[in-house]
Amino acid sequence: MAYQQSSIHAYRQTSVKTATQGRVIVMLYEEALRQIDMALDGIHSDSRQLDRINNAIIKAQSIITELMVSLDMEQGGEIAQNLFRLYMFFNDRLMEGNVKKEDAPLREV
Repeated sequence: MAYQQSSIHAYRQTSVKTATQGRVIVMLYEEALRQIDMALDGIHSDSRQLDRINNAIIKAQSIITELMVSLDMEQGGEIAQNLFRLYMFFNDRLMEGNVKKEDAPLREV
């Protein structure tokens, strides 16, 4: 079992290290969505594991923040500025969803 997990981990590391910049961005988006889905599952769960919900939302916020800091505002111009504002909105909504443990703000993202 440990061998299989280390093999999967090595494969994922290689996938990230060899990915193009565009592919890395897509991978970040996919992971952020996966984390938001995990948080939504937790919100709708009978057990409402608050720590699991919180951790998933914080991971999604970290990914969004990473996307924000990777923007090239000089070369990206208006598109980069608009993406920055969109990412700020996403993080605000994620924070509200986390504080209130409500699904509506998370679904907006």
